[in-house]
Amino acid sequence: YWPPQYTTMDGLTLEPLKVVSTRGMTVDTQEFHPEPRVAAIVASHEHPEFIVNVKETGQIQ
Repeated sequence: YWPPQYTTMDGLTLEPLKVVSTRGMTVDTQEFHPEPRVAAIVASHEHPEFIVNVKETGQIQ
């Protein structure tokens, strides 16, 4: 477990496909945040897509 990242995995094998860093600038004050946490991951019921909400930076990826 390492807070400033999330990993996408293959749904059948759970093999890691991609590790994405969540480090970045906050949207309000543009300050660098070294360890923003993933607050929520929400999947679509209609399409093969999802949204990741990054807590401290206020970003949605």
